[in-house]
Amino acid sequence: MRKLAIILMLPSILACTKASLTNRITGAWNLYSKNPLGNSSDVQIFPAADSPVQLMLLPNHMYISTLAGTIISKGIYTLSADSFLALNDFTQTGIFQQFVLAELTPSRTIITAGMYVQITDDTMVLSSLATPDGTLKYTFYKIGGF
Repeated sequence: MRKLAIILMLPSILACTKASLTNRITGAWNLYSKNPLGNSSDVQIFPAADSPVQLMLLPNHMYISTLAGTIISKGIYTLSADSFLALNDFTQTGIFQQFVLAELTPSRTIITAGMYVQITDDTMVLSSLATPDGTLKYTFYKIGGF
């Protein structure tokens, strides 16, 4: 099956080395907010109180995404040298509907979705590429390690 790749390029300023980031990214992360920047609605969007969103990044490079405790996606994640977090076999639902598509099949099935990652203390920010519509930032708080 032939794949259509969308090339993602973004100059990034790295606050830590890939090895350090790889060690710090593993754990359970609760989504705090989604923030569309630079477009007509610069407003933070929060998950509904009865629908918490969690992203678990395991040391074996497996990830699990849950919504209100129900698994929405699971698969393998990779972290590139330029801090791009790719989630293979990711399902776009709810607040994650605008996750960057990194690779599609000819039938437009998502193979990989991802964003640039920055971690400071127990806060992880996933940022999309800048587009004419603006940039998306997802802020997560770490709730546990593995």
